[in-house]
Amino acid sequence: MRIIVVHWKIRHGMEDQFLHYWSTRALVADRSGLVAEFLSSPADRQRLPWIIWSGLDPRWTSFYNVGLWRDEAAFQDQIGRFINNSRPPLTFEAAPRERVLLTPERWRVGASPLLAADAVGVQ
Repeated sequence: MRIIVVHWKIRHGMEDQFLHYWSTRALVADRSGLVAEFLSSPADRQRLPWIIWSGLDPRWTSFYNVGLWRDEAAFQDQIGRFINNSRPPLTFEAAPRERVLLTPERWRVGASPLLAADAVGVQ
């Protein structure tokens, strides 16, 4: 398995535009190699003071897309081949997004299953 993390840096006030884009336009055409994908926003550091994360910047709203893929080839075929780092940011992006591909070295599997359906409104 491979884990892809994308840090989206969204202009304040344009979060809904970004969420709509991610849910309806940033699609995965063939999900056969996709295990699951989670677009997430950070929890409040005031409420959870143990959070230490350098990517949280007050200049923008951070979203993190965490994708679990069967292997690197599946990600490359469905998403990676379309990535062009020289493209300018989209209108709702405050700064270029950052990406990392993670290769698990060891793992644990819990008793709780992954979610079984897409979130409402996600295509």
